[in-house]
Amino acid sequence: FTAGVKCSVRKINNMPLLFIDDIKYGKWEAGQRNAIIQEIAMLDGDTVPIAIESYAGYKDAYTLIRDALRGQRTVIKVTLPGDKVARATRLEAIFGYGNVYCKKADWNSEFISQFADFPAGRCHDDIVDATVTAYSVHSNIVIPGRI
Repeated sequence: FTAGVKCSVRKINNMPLLFIDDIKYGKWEAGQRNAIIQEIAMLDGDTVPIAIESYAGYKDAYTLIRDALRGQRTVIKVTLPGDKVARATRLEAIFGYGNVYCKKADWNSEFISQFADFPAGRCHDDIVDATVTAYSVHSNIVIPGRI
């Protein structure tokens, strides 16, 4: 499965708030996955950086997407330290304080399900991973050029 999260992070009184605008989620072969990422990147416009996780069997995705969008969009390679659980702890306080806001959409139930079941659940956790990646980029935890 592949998931992409379009979000923004704002701070009010030094407390981060996470706004989820859209999620694209599905099971696709590499070629179709890359085409979908490219299509969404073009629709989102040039002010939205494209952050691609670079782990395990998806290390090629970053290079392929970067090359396909060269000169059109900013593509950032993201390799956060730690395992999935350690990376997801970045969101623990935000969820704990109720500072996550999602646009009402058909992906809401899958979003809630994956976070509710994480980390021990039997469902997929791709939306969790994508949310951590997007949050990390938009809250400047990931510094382009250092990743």
